[in-house]
Amino acid sequence: YKKLWFIELLTYLLIWFFVFAVPVYYNHLYGTIFWENVYSEWIILTAFLLIFIINVYALVPSLLFKKKYALYFTSCFIVCSAIIYAFVYLYVDYNAKLNSGMPPMEISPDIPMELSSKMPFAKGFRPDSNILQSSNNTILLNNFLVLILIIVASSSLKLFTRWISEDKRIRRNSKKKWSYY
Repeated sequence: YKKLWFIELLTYLLIWFFVFAVPVYYNHLYGTIFWENVYSEWIILTAFLLIFIINVYALVPSLLFKKKYALYFTSCFIVCSAIIYAFVYLYVDYNAKLNSGMPPMEISPDIPMELSSKMPFAKGFRPDSNILQSSNNTILLNNFLVLILIIVASSSLKLFTRWISEDKRIRRNSKKKWSYY
């Protein structure tokens, strides 16, 4: 069982390492990494990781394995809602602070400002507050849909590892039983 636990943990670590590496790869342009954008994406990814850990190590073993399905789904909904709401708030707040000042005119010595996502709006342009509100709601909805996939995947992985360990235990017990005859 300890070997299976180690393989499970190693699998989780590798998956999440690659998930956290994706923003670094996509925010890399002309040899420069835009760390502000990476940190912004890592805020949401941290929420996903936190929910993954809570689901795999707390909710699945204590509720799903004990066949308390209604309580499991209710707990998942409450945990996901609370964490995503908090982290989307942090994400929007971080991006608002990030984009509130005048950006530098060059990203690096070779890259002009126009290639950056930090290019300021034209003077006098103010985004409509309804657009900003709908984008916040869209961020919440998109993240909630991703969370459903994360919960299903993490629960499936945990159920699969439990199935493997139960199968090994049953085979061991059946070999012992048949060895007496």
